[in-house]
Amino acid sequence: MNGITPVSVEDLLACLDKVPPVELLGLTLLEQCQPSTGWFPGDVPMEAVVKATIQLIGYGERARYAAEKLSDLRAIPLALPIEEYGL
Repeated sequence: MNGITPVSVEDLLACLDKVPPVELLGLTLLEQCQPSTGWFPGDVPMEAVVKATIQLIGYGERARYAAEKLSDLRAIPLALPIEEYGL
């Protein structure tokens, strides 16, 4: 054996399901805004807007970095029959 423990799709989904959602201030502010008020509610302090912007940019950079690292991984052949492959 090569030291890799096989993981079922169900196990992977169960693992990913346990990851809590990320709370981003920018998304919270966007959810609060009305279409007529513009991007953010008018009573939001500039500090909160700056913090939310920095947080969203940082999250986007971390997501891009993770996607780049994932794209560098070697493909792992599955030992599962995939009937859809023939379609």
